[in-house]
Amino acid sequence: MLVDGNATDFRLEYTLVLKALGPLGGDIYLLERACKGAGTHEDLLSEVLLGRSNEEIFLLKEGFRRVYNKDLVKTVQGELSMKTER
Repeated sequence: MLVDGNATDFRLEYTLVLKALGPLGGDIYLLERACKGAGTHEDLLSEVLLGRSNEEIFLLKEGFRRVYNKDLVKTVQGELSMKTER
């Protein structure tokens, strides 16, 4: 991972990682990143999750469990503010 603090390098890193992981893997990676560390990126969670079909949500949940050995629903619920969760 690039660590020099340059915003261009940061965007390049994400672009390369997402390209390498493919569409589903990239979304799973973004979901984990949105919930990782202090502070949740609720805008990123919304971007990845809203407007998805039931099948797509199922695939995201299964993939998240497979890759990170965590339940996506519980992870997201633990991260959201009450306002956003509604």
